[in-house]
Amino acid sequence: MMAWIFFRFFIYFNILQRDSPMRQLALHLTISLIMLAAVLCGGWFEYQQQPPAPVSFVPRSQTSHAPFDVCFAPGTSEEYMAEWQARIWQSSRLDYELGGRWGRTATNVSTGAPGSSITITYSFVPDGVIVDGSPSLLFSMMNDLFGSEAVWQAKIASIFNSWSRVSGLHYIQVSDDGAAWSNSRGVLGARGDVRIGARSMDGSSGVLAYNYYPDNGDMLLDADENWAAPAQNYIFLRNIVAHEHGHGWGLAHSCPIDQTKLLEPYYSNQFDGPQHDDIRGAQRNYGDPKEPNNSAAAAFRFGTIANDTTISQLGLCDSTDRDNYRFSIAAGKGFTLTLVPVGHSYLAGPQNDDGSCTAGTLINTIDDLDMSLALLRATDSTQLMYKNVNPAGQNEEIYHYEVTAAGDSFIARVRGSGVRDVQLYELRFDIFNLADPFLSISPIVFDTTQIDIPTSRTTQLINHGTSAVTIVSISATAPFSVSPSGQHTIPSGGSLELTVTLQSNQVGQYAGTLNVAHSGPGGQLSCELVGMVASAWLQFVVTNIWDFGEVGLGDTDNLRVPVRAQGNIPLTIQSINVAGPFAMPIMVPLTLNPSQSYILNPTFTPTTLGSFSTEVIIIHTGFSSPDTLFLNGTCVPSSVDDPRHSLPTVYRLRQNYPNPFNPETRITFDLPRAAKISLQVFDVQGRMVKEMADGNFEAGRHTIALDASALPSGIYLYRLSSPEFTDTGKMMLLK
Repeated sequence: MMAWIFFRFFIYFNILQRDSPMRQLALHLTISLIMLAAVLCGGWFEYQQQPPAPVSFVPRSQTSHAPFDVCFAPGTSEEYMAEWQARIWQSSRLDYELGGRWGRTATNVSTGAPGSSITITYSFVPDGVIVDGSPSLLFSMMNDLFGSEAVWQAKIASIFNSWSRVSGLHYIQVSDDGAAWSNSRGVLGARGDVRIGARSMDGSSGVLAYNYYPDNGDMLLDADENWAAPAQNYIFLRNIVAHEHGHGWGLAHSCPIDQTKLLEPYYSNQFDGPQHDDIRGAQRNYGDPKEPNNSAAAAFRFGTIANDTTISQLGLCDSTDRDNYRFSIAAGKGFTLTLVPVGHSYLAGPQNDDGSCTAGTLINTIDDLDMSLALLRATDSTQLMYKNVNPAGQNEEIYHYEVTAAGDSFIARVRGSGVRDVQLYELRFDIFNLADPFLSISPIVFDTTQIDIPTSRTTQLINHGTSAVTIVSISATAPFSVSPSGQHTIPSGGSLELTVTLQSNQVGQYAGTLNVAHSGPGGQLSCELVGMVASAWLQFVVTNIWDFGEVGLGDTDNLRVPVRAQGNIPLTIQSINVAGPFAMPIMVPLTLNPSQSYILNPTFTPTTLGSFSTEVIIIHTGFSSPDTLFLNGTCVPSSVDDPRHSLPTVYRLRQNYPNPFNPETRITFDLPRAAKISLQVFDVQGRMVKEMADGNFEAGRHTIALDASALPSGIYLYRLSSPEFTDTGKMMLLK
């Protein structure tokens, strides 16, 4: 552009000024057209030489976002992934695995708030349209592979339907007018919101496809892949296209790579279509398949439910969502309606900017919301029953509701409270005849049970019918057991107490069933059993016996004693008891997650000469409590002339004292020989906030004071560096 301006001024002052006004005007126009053509050609040539230029994208959360994301073949090197990530991430990244949602489509001028269902149109780009620098080959490639357009387009339609079955996303295939690629918005009668093309990228494997984020959503397949691979009913085609369209509606890559999530960076054939984590993202953005149903008037209609029925893939997008379902039950029947939260524990986290994966954080999705279940009369929305008696993660149940009037219709309303996050669930209808005798039993939930220690709970088996019921057998699935287990007769209105025991020598979450075979209608009665067998203990990583060695009279020394929480449940340190001249600065209670480490910092400050020892008693919630740490130390006279007369033999960075502190603390380090050292303080983001020392120090023990008056409360790291030694400590500033 600057060259163009310079050239125009040059022509004007050296040529045009010497000519007539009409010739000046003609030359002006001619030169402008020539320069414009040169710029356009130069820009086209530049585009051909560079990777596909990212489009601008800002999600509605106002968070910076990469323009598109790539699916890689298994085994692709991290270096190659990083190269592609560098092309598309620019200088920003997603804050969350869930990005922005579509704000406008061809059928929706405005798509509403998160959790609202939308319709997306999609189309196939004609061959020859330039897609990121090359002509699209989609039709010729896919026709050669599948024989006809109808075959492969039907397969892609089924892939879009896999998202419709689990979310509020709806799809319509439309024709494509061949408009410019990647920046032509969907228009009814012209082209889809999502456009699919193909071009050669990097040969077979490597990059398989990539997809732009909303409000673009366009998908580009690598024409060098075998999209017609028939294994597992074309799982290669189906999982990759489903993965790419996950980006197309706003989901980023999810880590770690353990082949449990469709949106992991690598293709996998270990599952089919969207998985639990992917479905949660889809329902958070667009609701479940029954949306919109946020009011009684808009309730989704189940019709008449005549038999036992389970309705799945339901979800609340957050705590503000309201799900309403209208249904009818025939007269002379009754129903039990159970609301069942759906979820489990797994690792989830974002992808790094360089394409590598984070280790993820352990999350549990069964109790994100505490759900309630209400039963309303459909004609006037009068509330008939309401259940919210169990904590988050457990069922709510409207039990044994009798329908006496023909044609009665009801509305089931599901709500949730708690953090604003998605909660998946099921609705289960159990239908019974009013004239039949029936048995009831309450679900049994065990608290956390210690490994290999039996824990028992009791429940009542009740006969609500008008005649006696014979119990044929009672059993429970391992590791649960039940007594009694033989034959019994329960009279009308009578009951039988059952004792269920959980015992296992293996830690873990257990789900079982209590089964009661009986002579009444309905066959076997089953009751859900849930319990966790847990173990937690405190491990001394090195040893539980530590010696301070010799410490000068009146001096303070400290040790760094690493401990680790072991087991499958968190462990909380409740108190630590220690006698002087030893001390243990720590803030309790302190909770450690399984496998989490912590550094204890015992100190020794002798005030009299001699040898000392003590037992530090650590009280915690683990099954090994109390644990004991043994400390020893010897007090020796300090030299009046040279307090450092006994030179250290090794480099050592000691724990700051006091810790926690406000606002001053001291950091001590040992040097076995003279050295140039630096002592710096960093915050948890890695930014240096204080330089305490930078220069030459003699051999011996040195203590430097830190004044943190200008720093906010928090965790800080201090690092001692020399040509021969580097070590880092952690300290806490509490104001």
